[in-house]
This record gives sequence, C-alpha cells and structure tokens, in this order.
Amino acid sequence: MPPDANALGREFNTAIIEGISRLAWDHPSQPPPVGAQYEWQAVDHCMEFVEQDGMRVQAHHLAWGRPEVIPPWLLGGGYSDEETIAILREHVRTVVGRLRGRVHRWSAVTEPFESDGSYKTGLDRWGWWNDNSPWSDGIDPDYIEVVFREAHATDPKAILLLNDWDIEFINPRSDAVYNLVARLKQKEVPIHGVGMQMHLR
Repeated sequence: MPPDANALGREFNTAIIEGISRLAWDHPSQPPPVGAQYEWQAVDHCMEFVEQDGMRVQAHHLAWGRPEVIPPWLLGGGYSDEETIAILREHVRTVVGRLRGRVHRWSAVTEPFESDGSYKTGLDRWGWWNDNSPWSDGIDPDYIEVVFREAHATDPKAILLLNDWDIEFINPRSDAVYNLVARLKQKEVPIHGVGMQMHLR
C-alpha cells in the first residue's frame, strides 16, 4: 500500500479508475470466439481499495480506439463489422455486469473524434491511433450507440458519459460531440452527460 493511501480516503470522495475496463487488460489473451477467459485481479484490487474508504467510482472506459488498449487477437482477427459489434456487446455486458451497482459513472466512450470533427480512423499526430482499430471502418458511429445501450441495460443506475478533449471551446470537435449527443438523445439512447478532458497546453 502506498504511504499516502490513507490520505486518499480522508481527502477525496471520488476515484477515477482509468484503465478499469480496457479490453487488452481484462482479457489480453482471449482467443475467438466471444466468451473466453477474463482477468479480474487488477480490477478487483482497485475496487476494493477505493470502496474501503467509501469513495464513488468513475470508471474509464468501455470503448476506446488506442491500439495499445486493444488485444492483438482483435486488431488482427479480420472480423466482420457484425462480429466486431458482437465482441463489443459481450465486452460491455461482461465488464459492466461484473461491476454492477459499484460504479457510479462510466466514461462509456472516450475520444471518438479527430480535431476536424471526423470519426477517428487512422493515426493522429502523436501516432496513437491504428488504421486497424476495430472501432473504425464501417461501424462508426454504430459502436457508440451499442456501448451506451448495452451498458444501460446491464446497469440501469449507472451514469453514462461520452468523453472527449479540446471541447471546452467551440470548434469542429466540440460541434461533432454536440451533434452526436443530439442525435443520440433524439434516438433515446441512454447518454447522461459529456466529459471534458481539459488537456490544456
């Protein structure tokens, strides 16, 4: 236990656990088909640590396209759009189901947009994004709706957020987030808020 662990529980009432549901971390060696082994040791350890002090938990995230958080079997698996969506549904149901009633808020989908307001499909200027991201070709923006609907059906009491950065001012990315949220609300998708990552430089 780190020496400042007691101070965390004394001074804070909310913990954001960033990597709690990363697909590569939860089941890094899962082979197809859907439904193989999950690994919960790290998740359970984080949850026990924050719950002992009665903190609320915001978990980040259920879908993100950075290649290092997606296992090689999924990136290189050659799955169809339908198969990829099925894998995503199973992942969301399993992870949210495991933590039902224990996570107050989910950053359900994070950073779906490029700076020009288009959906992320390739490498950005930092080289973070992979052309083979399973959330890229053909299924955008369907995967976003899938994540919110599956998460809400699995834990109706959890607050679900769409998360992106550089949206605290009006620009193409913030317009894209606004328009997406408007469309999702019109379709009665259970989205409850927008998270603003203020990566100020």
